[in-house]
Amino acid sequence: MNQPLFVGPPPSAPAHLSQHQIDQSHPLGPGEYFAETGRGFTASELGIADSGVPYGSPPGTAPVPKTVYPTTHPPDEPYLQSSNAATYDTWSHGIDNPPVWTYGGGVQVVYPRGRRSSKVGWE
Repeated sequence: MNQPLFVGPPPSAPAHLSQHQIDQSHPLGPGEYFAETGRGFTASELGIADSGVPYGSPPGTAPVPKTVYPTTHPPDEPYLQSSNAATYDTWSHGIDNPPVWTYGGGVQVVYPRGRRSSKVGWE
């Protein structure tokens, strides 16, 4: 690693977070990676494609554009904050489509599903 790593709290995570998602239909709710709303990070800067295959789609489904959705979280929820390197997104388009190159450079907050409260959700 050659970038700073921050673990919190303290300080509290940014007050307004969002996610790049296809829709809000995933049965587990929001994913684990969030970006500060208003910072303007593109999906590519966050290490993911700007499109993806909807959850539960049959093989061969074409990717569709993602939308930025606001999310909720308690201010004292433990999190990890990191920046993103350029990488291939190997999961957004499923196994039937090639990986997508992403540019990195964004900052994200991570709330692992197995360790977060049920108060992390869609706004």
